[in-house]
Amino acid sequence: TRLVPASFKDMLRTITSTLMNGLSDSIVRSLAVHQVANPVLQLLLEVLAKDDESAKDELVDKLLMDITREEEPGHKNADRDAYVETLLRDQVGSHLLEKIMQVASPALFQKFYTAYFRGRLVKLSFHPIANYVIQQFFVHAKTPIQLEMMVEEVQHEFENFLQFGRPGVIRAVVEAAKNVGACHKEVIRGLCDAFHTHTTIERKEFMHVVLHMETYDQLMERRDSQESTKAKFHPQGAVILQLLLQYPEEHSKIVVDSYFAQKEELMYAWTMDPVGSHVIEAFLTSPTLNLKVKRKILRSFLGKYHSMALDRYGGHTVDKCWAVSDIEMKEKIAAELLEHEQALSQSFHGKFILRNCKIDQFKRKKEEWVEREKGIERKKDMFKDILGDAVLATAHGKQ
Repeated sequence: TRLVPASFKDMLRTITSTLMNGLSDSIVRSLAVHQVANPVLQLLLEVLAKDDESAKDELVDKLLMDITREEEPGHKNADRDAYVETLLRDQVGSHLLEKIMQVASPALFQKFYTAYFRGRLVKLSFHPIANYVIQQFFVHAKTPIQLEMMVEEVQHEFENFLQFGRPGVIRAVVEAAKNVGACHKEVIRGLCDAFHTHTTIERKEFMHVVLHMETYDQLMERRDSQESTKAKFHPQGAVILQLLLQYPEEHSKIVVDSYFAQKEELMYAWTMDPVGSHVIEAFLTSPTLNLKVKRKILRSFLGKYHSMALDRYGGHTVDKCWAVSDIEMKEKIAAELLEHEQALSQSFHGKFILRNCKIDQFKRKKEEWVEREKGIERKKDMFKDILGDAVLATAHGKQ
């Protein structure tokens, strides 16, 4: 990490002071819809949020007519209301509102909800520009009570969001529940309604419908028609599944059950897909899933690790598998990789796996390799309670 020169902070104060004192309110507000000036304002808000909270609030007040200083609840400011409505729908200005949602204090966040968003979340979610502001609003929700009110407004609209191309809003609500630690049950119910997965048989396909962002009926229709082209996985669907796997175990169960209802060969194929592989990795790095689930997944790939290691995406999955494996599983994986050492050593991706797993040492000095891995295990156990599996697995992937 490089130290920020003192001159940079002096310049930050100069720029901030010029904006606050050297320019009129109307000029500063006009910068919010300027293509070049807008990103500068966003960056200023972001830096000030970390460096100087009071200066950040002053800049927000300059832009939004003293909104943070207003003490009278429900006070109407017609000029500000019109300006906010303009920003919400402006291709440039909306980005500044998104940033304000990210850096807003709990008090300002609540003011925005009360004054501009309450009762309008669904309508704004369908707007081609304002929906991005609403996504940030959900992701940065502050309290369980606040989120409950917000989720209550939108959960029955998930199917319409799905049908009319607003998957990002669904993803934002799923993420908000993960961040705040509330509304998990309501979000799962909203997803099941949207994807038409209510019965046990339908829920077996939960991973498929979310990954393809289509209802159960659409999935069945596509399968019945035996389309020759494989439907692509939807990136937002993959992110939703990854977020759900960070929910408490009783709420992520719907994803886990769907996983184990699939054929092992299919899950193996996903490890080598640019989108699907991230979902498989999310099972392994989940901070809430128990070890029994992870070990079952690890065992299912035995005999296939060498093939995965030859693939760009499969190799990343092997790294994640290795990071959460105990010494017994590591020995099994290492033995398999050693058996295919020649092919792996000639592969661009395979040779990295051989290096990461120290297969040369495993072959020549197995006892030393075992002691080394046991030492890593002991360190991992020491830090697991603090860092969690997700951080440890990610750290291993970067080695």
